[in-house]
Amino acid sequence: DINSDVYIQKYINKATDESHPHIFAVADRCYRQMITSSKPQSIIISGHKGSGKTECVNLILTYLQHVACKSTTFKNKLKSANFILDCFGHAKTPINNHSTRFIKLIEMKFNSSAFEIVGAFFMTYLLEQSRVVQQDKGHRNFHIFYQFLAGASYEQRKKYQLAKPETFDYLNQGDCCEINGVSDQENFIILKASLEAIDVSPQEQESIWRALSAILHLGNIKLRGDENNEYTHIENPRTLELVASLLNVDFVILIDALLVRNKVTHGELFKIPNTIAQAMECRDELAKSLYFGIFKWLNAKINRTLDKSDSTYLLIS
Repeated sequence: DINSDVYIQKYINKATDESHPHIFAVADRCYRQMITSSKPQSIIISGHKGSGKTECVNLILTYLQHVACKSTTFKNKLKSANFILDCFGHAKTPINNHSTRFIKLIEMKFNSSAFEIVGAFFMTYLLEQSRVVQQDKGHRNFHIFYQFLAGASYEQRKKYQLAKPETFDYLNQGDCCEINGVSDQENFIILKASLEAIDVSPQEQESIWRALSAILHLGNIKLRGDENNEYTHIENPRTLELVASLLNVDFVILIDALLVRNKVTHGELFKIPNTIAQAMECRDELAKSLYFGIFKWLNAKINRTLDKSDSTYLLIS
């Protein structure tokens, strides 16, 4: 296996012309340059869709941890953090079963004495929020939705009124709710262990599952316009009641948020009914905002767990 720990030994502290081309050689050169120059280093990974950018990142992290990290606990936390972001930020496309749908910058922090890893910091950009509410043929929504539905307990299914992915409008648009050779149920088990590893409490996990369930049920809200397309009505108010309950918000306030928009003219507040198109847009924007909030909260939680370094450190990003 050319990506094994044994193979790593062939590239430790070797000049580039002494070894065959490999991502480990790039990582080793970067690490040695950081040591000799005492300056921050960067590795930029780019390429076409499905070219292996995510795998390259994982291999670089594996190499750096092998040569500069003695803490098994930190290694596990870093691996868990990557897996969590993969679940919430990756999705299936027609050409890639594990396509990254955001930009990620990872900073690995080393002390300036022994050049050992003392922390890590993840920065994320440009999450494809539109995927939460719309997917083309051959695409899935983010992995986490299918993992959650496959791995949820009986109590969770009953409590959150969950069903198969095909029954949710936010998940069935691409006509591919499964990935051949991939078990969403097994990945959900790994995800829960990963959340525990970065200190996400059972109560915090419960909040995540509630929010994900609310998003799924939001997508099943049926809207109907009147004859003149001036007013919009909700055909299945009980589904909206469930969403309000999951989000711990007032049902009437949630209805107004979807069906009415406020306008202030000359200091006076007017409530204007939304058309069906406007109400659908409000529904979808709420779903996207909820998901983005979960993603950013997890990113911040990861950083609080991994970034224990002080102000004096060297950096590889």
